Amino acid sequence: TIDGSLWFGTFMGLYRYNDGEWQSVLDKVGPLEGGATAICETSNGDFWFGTQRNGLVRYRYGLWHPQVPTTGYIVYLYESKDRSVWVSLYHNGVFRYNGQTLTKFSRADGLASDNVWFIYQTRDGALWFGGDSGVSKYTLGKWETLTTANGLPDNTALSMCETKDGSLWFGTRGGATRYHKGTYQT
Repeated sequence: TIDGSLWFGTFMGLYRYNDGEWQSVLDKVGPLEGGATAICETSNGDFWFGTQRNGLVRYRYGLWHPQVPTTGYIVYLYESKDRSVWVSLYHNGVFRYNGQTLTKFSRADGLASDNVWFIYQTRDGALWFGGDSGVSKYTLGKWETLTTANGLPDNTALSMCETKDGSLWFGTRGGATRYHKGTYQT
């Protein structure tokens, strides 16, 4: 974080480490809420914490703000370039929160899997969602899915990054794959 703090989410709550001191934060993300299962610091300095039971909790300028209701275990949080917060729910698709409303995306909309392990946005603005049935690419309102049929070593995709040369790297249960200029290398 900007102030040098480190945040740690656990099923028992949220912990902050700063200047050699530990602080326990249990009032909004404690054991009764299922702890802090995901953490995202946004470009405006807000912190978002996903819980197992009570949805999203926002921390801004030292104050807790009302929860954004979602039902289910939050697996992953990600801020896209348009400053929306994307929320992955265990076996319940993803939600886009634009500061006003939640919009749900699921298999019925084109997402490869309702169980999403990561969300990532590439430099070209495309959003990628890795799940148990491949990797979904969302751009300009259209979905595309990559699976073992396209060159992934396994359909369970757990992580992704983009390198300076434009290569896309996917971490799957079957190994790592580099996708560059239309070619996969596992």
